[in-house]
Amino acid sequence: MGISYNNIGNVHKVQGNYADAIKYYQKDLKICEKFVDKRGMAYSYGNIGRVHYSQGNYADAIKYFQKYLKICENLGDKRGMGASYCSIGNVHFAQDNYADAIKYYQKSLKICEKLGDKRGMGAFYNNIGLVHLTQGNYADAIKYFQEDLKISEELGDKQGIAISLSNIAELNINLKDYANAIEQANKSLNIAKEIGALDEERCAYEHLFEAYDSLRNYRKAYEYHKLYKKTNDSLFNEESHKQITEMETRYQAEKKEQQIKLQKTKLAKNEIEIKKKNLQRNAFICGFILILVLAIVIFISYRQKKKANVLLAYQNAEINQQKEEITVQRDEIEKNRDEIAQKNEDITD
Repeated sequence: MGISYNNIGNVHKVQGNYADAIKYYQKDLKICEKFVDKRGMAYSYGNIGRVHYSQGNYADAIKYFQKYLKICENLGDKRGMGASYCSIGNVHFAQDNYADAIKYYQKSLKICEKLGDKRGMGAFYNNIGLVHLTQGNYADAIKYFQEDLKISEELGDKQGIAISLSNIAELNINLKDYANAIEQANKSLNIAKEIGALDEERCAYEHLFEAYDSLRNYRKAYEYHKLYKKTNDSLFNEESHKQITEMETRYQAEKKEQQIKLQKTKLAKNEIEIKKKNLQRNAFICGFILILVLAIVIFISYRQKKKANVLLAYQNAEINQQKEEITVQRDEIEKNRDEIAQKNEDITD
């Protein structure tokens, strides 16, 4: 289900339905968080970051890309790391931090080359080409754009082809080669329409407008400017931005609420555990006191019994002694009696 939500989000993103894209990415993310699917969470963060990047919300974009990178680093997911480096580089590029952008693009390229990830390598060539284009290094820019185009054609990546052709069109406008620019922009536009890639359509309309305007073909320029404005408004309208902001706020609020619930559950469990431990402790103390009292009673009883036994033994000894004395006295009396009887006999004789 999570993967399906993610894929539906991808379609909406390509079509420029950013609010719907975020909605489906967040559905995927919630499932991944519920089942602690770290890899799934990472890719959801990356996709949500790309929507924010497309909308120009660079602070939110970098926040999600860094979350994406951190999980991929912990998992040792090289492909994910390469993609996150590339995305972070894009944010720096959009903010004119070219040195940082190139640094992250090169990190991404190293990983993609090791993995043989042609799509990732194509993204690097495209991004480095854009840096050179922005800096006016047109010879280097065209070289990188053509490398990107070649890889996209090998992979059958129509969106990648449309992007490469659009960038080449922009480069030709800068070189004042307007005929070639129009040709490349039209190729890009046809592919973008075929796959329903609204952002690529917007870029193609913009290049066609600029080329025709430079050629002073104002009718055509006006026609393409209207189309550019229409697609641009669709991509960056205030309502869409508001919806994305609301969904982001709602997601963060729900996440906080879940954390609070989890914390409350933990506290309740801790309280039960504490009560249980207190009950066990009290039971142990009561048991110990009872055993102690019983031991004291037994000890006192034992002492009393011992005393009684000693007293009884003493009394028995006294009685025995008295018996012995009586026996001695009786023997003496008998002896005296015998002596008297003998004397009486002697007298009689």
